[in-house]
Amino acid sequence: MKSIWLPSILLFTISCGICGAVEGPGQRDLLSLYRTSPLQAHRFLRNLILNGHSCRGAIERLERITGDRSFEALKLSPERLGSTLRLRTRAADLWEAGQLASARLLFTRAEKGFRRIGASSEALFCLYLRAEILAQEENFGDCLRLLDQGLRESRQHEYSYLTALLCQSSGFVQWYKDQLPESAQSFGRALAIWKQIPFRDGIVASWNNLALLYDQLGLPDRASDCYLEALAGLTTETEREIRGQLLLNYAVFSFREGNARRASCFLELARHYAELAPADFALAEAEIKQDRSKLPPDATGSAEVQGLIQEADRLSDDHPDQARRLLVKSRDAARRLGLRLFERKAAVEIGRLLIQQSLFEEAVRHYRSALDREEFLFNIDAAFPFRRAVSPFLDGWVRALVALGRSDEARRAIQWFARLRLLKADALLNQRGFQFPTEMPPDPLDDVAANAIHAPVRLVDPFVPGADPAPLREDMSVMELWPDRDQVYVWLDRGRESKFFRLSCGGQLGSLLERLDRTLRTAGSSLPPAPAASLLENLSRHLLHPLESQLVVPRLLLVPHKGLQLLPFELLRLSDGTLLGDRYLTSYLPVPERRFTQSRPVRSSPVVLYSRNLLERRTARLELESLMRFRPAPRILELTGASAARTGVWIHIAGHLHLNDRFWYLSRLGGEPRGLGIMELLDRPLDCEMLVLAACDGARPGGGAFPYWMGASELLLARGAQSLIMSRWQLAERSVPILLHLYRLVGEGVPIDEALALSRRRFRDSRKDDFPAEHPFFWAGIVHIGWPGRVLSSTTAPAAPDLSLMLAAIATATGLWCAARTWKRRKPHGRSRTNGRLTR
Repeated sequence: MKSIWLPSILLFTISCGICGAVEGPGQRDLLSLYRTSPLQAHRFLRNLILNGHSCRGAIERLERITGDRSFEALKLSPERLGSTLRLRTRAADLWEAGQLASARLLFTRAEKGFRRIGASSEALFCLYLRAEILAQEENFGDCLRLLDQGLRESRQHEYSYLTALLCQSSGFVQWYKDQLPESAQSFGRALAIWKQIPFRDGIVASWNNLALLYDQLGLPDRASDCYLEALAGLTTETEREIRGQLLLNYAVFSFREGNARRASCFLELARHYAELAPADFALAEAEIKQDRSKLPPDATGSAEVQGLIQEADRLSDDHPDQARRLLVKSRDAARRLGLRLFERKAAVEIGRLLIQQSLFEEAVRHYRSALDREEFLFNIDAAFPFRRAVSPFLDGWVRALVALGRSDEARRAIQWFARLRLLKADALLNQRGFQFPTEMPPDPLDDVAANAIHAPVRLVDPFVPGADPAPLREDMSVMELWPDRDQVYVWLDRGRESKFFRLSCGGQLGSLLERLDRTLRTAGSSLPPAPAASLLENLSRHLLHPLESQLVVPRLLLVPHKGLQLLPFELLRLSDGTLLGDRYLTSYLPVPERRFTQSRPVRSSPVVLYSRNLLERRTARLELESLMRFRPAPRILELTGASAARTGVWIHIAGHLHLNDRFWYLSRLGGEPRGLGIMELLDRPLDCEMLVLAACDGARPGGGAFPYWMGASELLLARGAQSLIMSRWQLAERSVPILLHLYRLVGEGVPIDEALALSRRRFRDSRKDDFPAEHPFFWAGIVHIGWPGRVLSSTTAPAAPDLSLMLAAIATATGLWCAARTWKRRKPHGRSRTNGRLTR
């Protein structure tokens, strides 16, 4: 895997005033200049003052129109500002000459001078430039502290332009320190200000930064969108630094996406600006041309670390020992410099080489040590959970343990990972005073930056064993599956016996799962095609047939990990052609442990939560009428945050799920704008034996929409729901009979998993109006998530007609009608309040 190239921290130092002279005092309008470039406007004002001109009137007019007070210090007289401005100019000249320490000292003196005369905005500009020099020296800790101080002051004084500069620089420093959520927030705040001004160069730079961030997070589609936004904003007036950096970034991105021709074209375009960032250009050219000689011989700091990683990558196949030594050197250098991002990259490559050389014991120690250093991993993070940090280390750890024959330890590592997810979900949901946004940001591509949320809560030591494994029922087996490249590791438990299997999938498992997933998911109104028989046959042959002789009890608890969460196992066929879902009662869980076996009775009556707009459909009204026939009768509530009940023996939630594909916590149930936000549903503990989420995509696994296991399932389980019925993909209205029959059966005392299996089978056997009920789209996506064999503590049977009650009701109605007639004769000229109540 090639190293990730990042731009220099100086991408946005265009504000320092060392980029050349500006035009002198002429007839140019300040407001127009500001809207073209606040940088040029700031530089223009400083030159005016140095030449003895007062700028107070022009700046006050600018403040009235834009609300930006970033230049308020320049309203002071030229006599008071002149000497300190000249000191600032000398500092900028020293910086441009490469004398960083001297420049930083002069900027410090200038900042103190500005503060003495009450020029706070100019003092903050000097603070910002000091921070930029610290960043260039790769002193990121001191730099970030200085920027935080500046941001507090800048926001207090409403310095919009200055705040954007400080946010932009903070974003880069946080990026280098591997604080990606905070980095995203900083870039997003800067982008919002640039759009408000508007400042085209700032907008282009911010899109470029977000593209780099998406690329680092492994989201190339969104990175590509951001790059296109940035490229579309280029004009002939775009600053050369921004233009060159964007072209170079896009060249590297294109190369990593496999488009070498486009990469070469953009590299040549960026060559015109190579002198502005020679080390960055050399690194990019070395990667695209795959030529180590292109690197500068005197590279230091982050450039040196990146160069070592690239060189190790080139040597890894033919000289793995030499490559590993280079990677250790780069890791240690990154650690010394505080570059956590590059430290992780080097650690990933070291582990890969250890496994490549069959040094499995050393690999186990290396991966465990690397995971223990992942501070990011053990904190709550709503925007970027831990997929980015965990996957390469956890995969390698499991792979090395299995290679050593220590499959039980490998499984404990996987289950530790699952427990950590549950701990993370639980801790996140129980944060006090932790407010999630309830609305989408205005720019759909900017939601990562605008809504990144980070709660610094340290979880328990992950290597301490978690909950005890659950005792298994005599009639159940547990099948836990972990895909690893072209293999699947399977642990099969029955009673106290546990067996381990390594299944070979011929390198095609990923493509088979993606094909099946694409077939059954549809965003349109038409019925998708049924999965190809050959596709299901391939999956069955690889995953099911080798284990078939071990499946001798009726209940099967499935614990799939990673890509296998996409697979509806009920569609797999045994060697005799029988569907797995017809032979076995299937359930799903993130980990088979004792917490899921505990069942507490809930005595509250059932609850039905319906979105108002759903009741406009006839089928929904019929569904609601059917639910009302059960006894005890459920409480019917509208699906809003104010009324959403969290307690009931069972809770039925019906409404459209507006799934936010990028941030799960912005997803909403029901119609907009009155819908219930997913976090509003989870803001208090759930107390129910069974929760049915009759909505599309509720169990949609993983990905950008939900960071946890099987969509919202893990969040609902962590919040207290004992068993779940959810849909993996779109829930068709024609599928509702499955849920209604399920309620009938569980009310008669049938276990939930068995009730769902019987309801699905009954639905498939129905033949009405040539409706293709056997199509998997209608039934295979509805799954049970919970412990197998669970029975509801109270019945919910449909009410049977009672003749005596019917006669009593008729008699009561007749009496009321006669009383109404009597009152009407006595008061012919109006209706009394009593009469109104009687006839309402």
